[in-house]
Amino acid sequence: MRVSCKASKILLTSGPVVPAAADKSVLLLIQLALCTIFAVYPAIGLAGDCNRIDAVEAYKTTGKAPEGSICETFLGLAKHSGVSCYWEFAFRSNEATRFFHDAWTEVTSCQHGDLNSGSNPVNHPDSYLQRELVTETGTYRVAMKDKGHEKRTLIFLSFENRD
Repeated sequence: MRVSCKASKILLTSGPVVPAAADKSVLLLIQLALCTIFAVYPAIGLAGDCNRIDAVEAYKTTGKAPEGSICETFLGLAKHSGVSCYWEFAFRSNEATRFFHDAWTEVTSCQHGDLNSGSNPVNHPDSYLQRELVTETGTYRVAMKDKGHEKRTLIFLSFENRD
């Protein structure tokens, strides 16, 4: 039996894969695992992928925003400087929700700190969801804002330095 991955589908075909002495069941499991990783990777990324966070942190010096985003620097309420970047999606799309969860997974995989469970009141008529991680160097926030009247959802990734 031969296993191959094509277009995120596993295809089983007859034919030799390895010499007869090798354990075909173990090789089949390994091949299935590799196919699964490559099929799922585009949706979840790998744990070591910190590209968005690295770009947000470096934005003040490089001026280069993470791919597909628009970024601005800001001065927070406590007079700490920071960077906030956002990505635009169709209103309440699955893609926006997935991106929100992927960005939060990146933050918690790439940084270590304390989750801030407090809710900050916002003056926002549409839905709003924010998660926050406080680290030694600053605060990371991932927020999802639905803009109903604009028919779009924005996902924000921001970092506020401890200056």
